[in-house]
Amino acid sequence: MTTYAMSLAESAHNAEAEAVANRAVTANPRSGQAWFVLAYARSQQRNRAGAAEARTRCIALGGTWANECRAIR
Repeated sequence: MTTYAMSLAESAHNAEAEAVANRAVTANPRSGQAWFVLAYARSQQRNRAGAAEARTRCIALGGTWANECRAIR
């Protein structure tokens, strides 16, 4: 599910990517990758508050995806 969401985001289908990523974080709230995709999709839609929330959750999980999330603004 997360790979599909990232593919959507990379293709500029950000609203759809956000919806899929939301399902991914609901299914697995400990997935840093899912939180990263959610943060990325929200940032691309200029949803700063939503992106910040997802980014914070991603960073809190630690690991590789936390570093990726730090780059999202």
